[in-house]
Amino acid sequence: MNHEEIIMHIDFSENYNCKYSSEIQSMHFGASQRQISLHTGVAYVAEKTFSFCTASDCLKHGLAAIWAHLHPVISNLKEESGAKRIHFISDGPTTQYRNKHNMYFFSQKIYQYGFEGGTWNFLEAAHGKGAADGVGAAVKRLADRSVLVTGKDIMSASDIKGLASETKVSLYTISEEDISNIEADIPSNIKPIPKTMQIHQLVTKTRGNVLHRVLSCFCGGEFLECVCFTPSTTVFNIEEAVRGRDSAPGPVGDSVPGPVGESVPGPVGDSAPGPVGDSAPGPVGDSVPGPVGESVPGPVGESVPGPVGDSVPGPVGDYVPGTVADSEPGPVGDYVPGPIDDQTVQEISAAPGPLSVGVHASDQTSDHLPSAKLVKVDVVDESLISRHCVVSYDNIPFSGKIVDVDDDEEVEVSVMHKIGRNRYFWPAREDRLWYPKEMIVTLLPDAPGQVTKRHSEIDPHIWALIEIDMDLV
Repeated sequence: MNHEEIIMHIDFSENYNCKYSSEIQSMHFGASQRQISLHTGVAYVAEKTFSFCTASDCLKHGLAAIWAHLHPVISNLKEESGAKRIHFISDGPTTQYRNKHNMYFFSQKIYQYGFEGGTWNFLEAAHGKGAADGVGAAVKRLADRSVLVTGKDIMSASDIKGLASETKVSLYTISEEDISNIEADIPSNIKPIPKTMQIHQLVTKTRGNVLHRVLSCFCGGEFLECVCFTPSTTVFNIEEAVRGRDSAPGPVGDSVPGPVGESVPGPVGDSAPGPVGDSAPGPVGDSVPGPVGESVPGPVGESVPGPVGDSVPGPVGDYVPGTVADSEPGPVGDYVPGPIDDQTVQEISAAPGPLSVGVHASDQTSDHLPSAKLVKVDVVDESLISRHCVVSYDNIPFSGKIVDVDDDEEVEVSVMHKIGRNRYFWPAREDRLWYPKEMIVTLLPDAPGQVTKRHSEIDPHIWALIEIDMDLV
C-alpha cells in the first residue's frame, strides 16, 4: 500500500454485558441483562496505525448498523489522510458483510466519502481472527477494570465513550437514529450477485459497478486493474434501486390486495391472488389434470392423468416405489423414490411440464401437479422454520433443516455433512450457517430417507433434478 490508500480490518465484537460496580446476585444472573454493541477495527494509513471501536445501545448488526458504525471512522480517516482508495477486510457472514445489500452500498458509499475506488475482501470461514478482535478484547477489559477498580457503572454506550482518556483506541458512539436513517436508504429490489458465497473480493472503480472474484488479488496496482482468477462484473442499476427504496413493497408478488378476491397488480405480471383456489376450477384439489385435454378430473385419487408418467394417484400418503414412468404417487409433495441412472437423469431433464426444474412454491396450482420438482423460496417468513431443504455452499448441495429466518431474506440452516454423491449424516456438533434465500436449491417435503443406521439420502428423483439445476451432471 502507499500513502493514498487505507486498509480497514473490521469485525463486530460480541456484545458487552453491562455491569454495575455494586449489584445484587439476581442482576448478575438475570436473563435480561443490558448489552452494548461493539464494532471494532484497525486502520492502516501510510506508516500509521489507528485502532477504533464504535459502541451503540442498539444491538442491530445488519447492513444499516455496519455503515452507521463505519461512518464516523471513515469520515475522520478521509479528512486526516486524504487517501484516494480504501480496502476493507472482514469475515463473511451473510447477515452482515457478504450480501447483496452491502455489496450495493459498498459500490455507492465510498464515493460519497470522496474515494476514487476500493476493495472489500472476505476472509475464509474460521479464518477471521485478527487485530479487530484484539481491539474488542482491550475495550472490554478496560470497561471491566473501570467497574472493578474505580467503581464506575458501565450501563450504556456513552459510558464506554467516557473511557476514551484511558486508552489509545479511538471510541465513538452510534445512536439508534443513526442506524434508522441508513435503514431508510436501503433499496428493496437489489438483485443478488450470482454465487455470492464463493466471492472473496469485490473491486469498484466506478460508482455502481462491482468486479468480483473467488480470491483476492492486488497485482493490478493502484488502478485496481488485476484480471487474475477470472473476475466477473456486476452493474447495479442506481435509478432502479432508488425507486425500489422510495416505494414500499407489498406482499408476495409486489402487489397490493384489495377486498377479498380483488387485487391491485404491481409490476407487469405480478398480481395478488384472491382467496385460495379462486384461480382454479372447483375447490382446491378437486382435479388433477395432466397435459391439456388429456386428464379426467374428479376427487383426489380418482383421476387418470395423461402421458407424463402415466401415473394413477391414490389416497393421501399412498406410496409405491418404482421408476419415474411406473410409479403410483400420492398427491402433490409425495415424492417417489426408485432406481436412478444416467438414462433416468436424461429422461427427467427432458420431461415437459410436471418434471420441470425451478418451479416456485407460488406456482403450485391445481393445473400444475408435478410428481418431482424443485421448490424455490419466494418469501422468507416464519413458515419456513422446521422445513427441510437443500442449500448450495461452494456449488455443493447440502441437506439441512431451517431453524431461523431474518428480515434480510436469509435463513439459518442446521446442515448435515456430506460423505458421498447423495449421502448425508448429522454431525456430532451442530453445524449452523446463514444463507440468502437464493442459495436454497429447493425445499424438501420430508427429511432425507434413512439408508443406514447413520446415513440418509435425498429422494433420488429430487436429487437428479438438483444435479441438473446445479450443473453437476
